[in-house]
Order: sequence, then C-alpha cells, then structure tokens
Amino acid sequence: MALSTIQKIDRLSVDCDLAHQVVHGAADATVQTEGGPIPTMANAVATLKAYNVRGDWVAGMTLAMKDIVVAGGVAYVALSSAEFVSNEIAADLAAGRIGVHQGATVEDLANPDKGVRMVAHAVDDRDLASGDAGKGVAMVAHAVDDRALAGDGGAALIGFLAAGDAAVRQTLAAILDESVSVARYGSDPSGVADSTKAFKAAIARVTALVTAQGSPYPAPVIDLPPGVYKLSDTLNLLPWHRMRSKGVVLLDFRALDVAKDGIVMRNEQKAILMGDAKWASVAPFLDGSAGSIVVLGPGKATSTGWGVRVGNTTAESSDIRDTGGRNVIVTGWRGALRYDPINLYLITWERSRFEQNGSENLYVSSATPVVNSGERMAFNDCTFAAASNAVYHNCDGYSYEFNGCSFDYHATPFRIDALGRYSRFLFKGGHSEAFDGLWFDATASGERVELTMQGHEILPTHYVDTSVIASPRKLIDGNAANRVRLAAFGTSLRYLWRPYLPDTPIVGDNVLIHALDGTIQEGYYGVLTRSRSLIRDYDFLANAIGTSADALTNWTRDPGLVDVDVRDIQTTPSLGQSLHLHGASANSTITVHSNDSIPCKPGETYCAGCDVFANGTTGDLNVRVFMRCYDTSGAQVGADLGATYRMADAYADPVLPNLAAGRNRAMGIDHRIQTIPPYAASFKLYATVSSFIGDVYIKNVRAFRA
Repeated sequence: MALSTIQKIDRLSVDCDLAHQVVHGAADATVQTEGGPIPTMANAVATLKAYNVRGDWVAGMTLAMKDIVVAGGVAYVALSSAEFVSNEIAADLAAGRIGVHQGATVEDLANPDKGVRMVAHAVDDRDLASGDAGKGVAMVAHAVDDRALAGDGGAALIGFLAAGDAAVRQTLAAILDESVSVARYGSDPSGVADSTKAFKAAIARVTALVTAQGSPYPAPVIDLPPGVYKLSDTLNLLPWHRMRSKGVVLLDFRALDVAKDGIVMRNEQKAILMGDAKWASVAPFLDGSAGSIVVLGPGKATSTGWGVRVGNTTAESSDIRDTGGRNVIVTGWRGALRYDPINLYLITWERSRFEQNGSENLYVSSATPVVNSGERMAFNDCTFAAASNAVYHNCDGYSYEFNGCSFDYHATPFRIDALGRYSRFLFKGGHSEAFDGLWFDATASGERVELTMQGHEILPTHYVDTSVIASPRKLIDGNAANRVRLAAFGTSLRYLWRPYLPDTPIVGDNVLIHALDGTIQEGYYGVLTRSRSLIRDYDFLANAIGTSADALTNWTRDPGLVDVDVRDIQTTPSLGQSLHLHGASANSTITVHSNDSIPCKPGETYCAGCDVFANGTTGDLNVRVFMRCYDTSGAQVGADLGATYRMADAYADPVLPNLAAGRNRAMGIDHRIQTIPPYAASFKLYATVSSFIGDVYIKNVRAFRA
C-alpha cells in the first residue's frame, strides 16, 4: 500500500474522532481542530438561543446582531450582520435592522401576572379577527405590556385585517390617529379627578402629528366622550385643533384661577416648521353635534376671564378663519366669548348659547387698529342671555350677522363704544326681550355704524329695573356727531302695556334712517321716529308763546267750541312749548285740524296720536286723533279714521311706573293704526279734546306711516 494512501486513512480516522467529539461532546465543550477550536453541536445550539441583553435603548448606541434593547416597554432585537448606530427605533424597524423580540413561552401566557399583557406572535391578524375562540381574541401578545400597548409607540406594533374581502391591513396606530380621544390620556369623565393633563396631552398629540407632516391637512379631531371633566388651567388651541363631543360634555372650569380664560385659540406663528401656516377648514373647533359642549366658568360674579377667546395679539400672526362652534354653551364667566381682532375673520357659531355671564356675552375691543379682521362674524340660531351686554363692540371694522338669534335679559343688549366705527350689524329674524336700557346703544360710538334689521321681533320687557315695562319706548339711538345708520324691514315691536312716556320715539333723533318699512307694532302703537312725522308744526313750535289757538299758522280751530275759555301756546318745565287748553266744565270740547293735506294712497296704513299733559284735571279727558280723507275733488271719502282714548283710564292704570304722579303727568296716547279707504287721495289730521275741567297741555299731534 502506498504511503500516501496510508496517510489519508490516518487523517480520516482522526477526522472521525473529531466528528464524534463535535456531535457527542458536552454543551459547554469545544473541540480542537487544525483550524482552531470549534463548539460541540450542543454548545452551538445553546449559543444560537443566546442573546446579548444590552438594557434600555438610548439614541446613538451601537448595536450588533442579537443585541436586545428595551424602548417604551417593548423588547427589540438587532438583526443586522454588521454593527450599526441606532438613532431612531422607527427608522431601524423600517430598514430591517431591528425587529420586535418574540421570546414569550406558553407558561408566560398562563401567568396571571402577565396574561393579556402578552401578544401572540404565532397567529396573524386574520386569526385575531376570526370568531374562533382558539384564535381570535384569545390570542395575546408577548414582549409588549399593556402600558406599551396604550402608548402611541405600542399601537404602531399592532395591526389587524377587518372583515370583508376588500379590507386591507391597518395598524392600530393609524386607527387611533384618525381621532385622538382624551380618554386615551387618562381623562376622568366623573369630574372627580383633574383632567387638565389629559386634555393637554391630546392637544399636544395633534400638534405633534401636524408638525411632523408639515401641514394641518390632514389633522385628527380630539374626541370628548360624554362626561364631566374637571379642568384647572387654560386650554390653548391652534386652528387645526377640533374638539368633538361624543355625547353631552361638561368642561368644568370652576377650579380655574378667576383671572384666566377657559379656551383660547391663537395662531401666532408664520408657518409650521418645514411646512405651511394654515387655518382650520370650514369646520367648528368646538363641535357639539353629538351632544352639547358646556364651558362652565368659575362664576360670573368672580371671574374676570372669558370662557372662549379667539384671535391673535401680533400683526405678524397667521390667520384664524372658517371656524367657530356648534352646540356650545358658555356660562359662568366675566364674558362668554371674546374676539381679539387681529387676523380673525369668517367665524361662525351655530345653535349655541352664551348666557349667565357677568358683563358681556360677546366682547370685541381693541385700542389699536384692527388687522385683517371682522369679515362676516356670524351667529346662527344662537341665544345670548343674562349679562350686562349681549354684544360689546369697541373697535373699527367688523360685520356681524345674527340669523334667527335670541337676545334675552340684558341691561343693554348692544353697546357700541367710542372706538366702534365702520361696523355693521345685520339681524335676520330672531327675537329680543327683557332689557332695561336702549336695545341698540350707539350714543358713544364712532362714525359709520350701520344697523340693518329684517324681520327681527322686540318685546321691551325689563331685566332688572322693574320701573321698565313692555310699553313703547326708545330702542335705538346714536349721537349727534356720529349718527348710527338704520335700515329696517318688517320689524315687529310687541307691547303689553299702554304708552306712558311722552314725546318718546322708538328710533332716536340721532339715527340716520335709510329705510324704515313695514314695521309691525302689536298691542299698542308708539311713535316710530320724529323725523318721519307727516304734519308740519306737529309740535306747535311755529308760533310764539301766547299765540291764540284761533290764530295758529299751521292749524285751524274747528266750530263746535264748548267751554274752553283759554286756548293758546304756552310752555311748561316738563314739556316745553305746547298747546294750552283750559276746560271750564265737564262738557268742554275743542277740535283743531292741520292746514296741510297729506297725500296718500288707498290701502296705505298710518298711525295718528298725540302726547297729553293733564295738570290735575278732572273729568274723563277724552282725546281723539283722527284722519279725514278726501278724493281728488276735495270731497270727504269714508268715515273719519281714529278712536277715542280715555285719558282718565290711562292715568289710573296701576301698571304704569309713574302712577304716583296721578293726573299731574304727561302721557302718550295709543297711536292706533288706520288704513286709507278706496278713492282717497289725501287726508288732514284732526284732534279733539273733550270732557275735562282744568288745564291740559297738548305736546304734539302727529301722523306717520305705520
């Protein structure tokens, strides 16, 4: 046998011995070979199951294959064959450099200390979606505990496939971020624990998503499950934050510092980092569609803040527009709603209530010029109630639209202060009642304040001052330097009690009337405005004091004079210049009529009346102001249009606040509505005073279009 053959047989024998040692050697042994030591098979298998536990992950650490780190309660294993620096878990997962370590055992699943904290890896999402109890929800994860699953990072690890052939696999993170619930961050709907941190965390989550994508499109809503939420700090929002109720929600700010505001929306930035600065789309930032959102303050008697505040403080800020609120109730604050007029416009509130607040239900004021603000600030089907002012406006610009809104229980519903100018108020439909002062007070306003009314209804009952009753009184006025501009169509004025305030028009003298058409007065009729009185010298100012009633320039005394022995122009401290009459008997009677004929058309409606001061007179004191109509030939047409007003009844009416003055006071009579008959072309105005003993002063006799 050749030497080379003998050598090969010898090496084969050695190799067989080495192979036997490798296969059957101990688990901790190695076998020495020509190439160096190698582990036995048992040793190699044990080594394959071993991992290098590195502890908590930190950005920048170097990882090698089979290194295990823990981040956010999740165990990750390094998969790369070469060392690498780990800076971001999500990026490493996407690149395949790491994976979730799946090392749980059956014993782990049976352990009650772990239980559902573990997630099974042996089944896919279709198993989890099945109804098989052996799969389905019976499967639980390993390597991730419940705290990790509750976090945003943990949610990114779990996916599922919904039922249906067209369904696609989705991660739980994607589903969660379709909306962000405050419950996800530990809010307490019982109102016992403070939920401020949870609300701020939900707001921060939306901010993080928007910032990461560099745009507020898209941005999830913040869901508010039904409940009472105790809040002890201001909630600061940006225009892409939208809170949406899932039922009736009470945001209870009673624990808030009384000087703080409840919810504040600003947009004081030029751009989202690496993105663009945008505003909310046409959607409310407080959306109570599924149940009202109540914003309850520390108390209207103590709070100096506003329930909701919207706007910016610097001209460099971005816009807030196309947003507002729906089904929101704001109560218990100094004021319900405040607008800061910088880059704020196109704000709409729908079906909301601003009520029981200390000063203003809506406050808009700025000592500096308004910046890009005020276009179409709308309120639809809203209620303003129980505050000093429904609206306090004190800045330039702004166009308000109130559609079908109610204004109840205010000292002065609308107050426009000195800085309020170039501003417009539009009312379509709606209702006002229960206020003590003017309904629309522009007596201190700046220039060009406009008021337009279409079908608004006003019932002037009182709020606090019981001396005010639902009787005709002044509702609108401006100032001589800056006359408010009025256009009113189909306005309805409702009164419960007879007129008692003399010489008081509904619309004040400092109002520039562009239109005043179709005004409906129900119950009683008062003077709409002095400027539209149709009779020349209706207030008896054309003639000097002492002039006899038989010699007036614009009036003629009719035949039928009975026991009126004094009849002349005089003056009194309370009324000023007026027509003085003295009745000598209970049968005293006098009639005067206007010299001018007033053109008219059949079907037109007019009101006629006067103001009377009874200076302690006795008798019935009947006053009748009526229109006598004529055709084009000068012939009388139809019966006289008017009714007799018994002043004795008016002076004895116990509802009237000035009853204590007895008959020593002036009163307006009911200016009753009259309709011009067919064929009439003109009318003259008549006034008859009868059945009185003593002095009577007639302040005016007037007629105006009803």
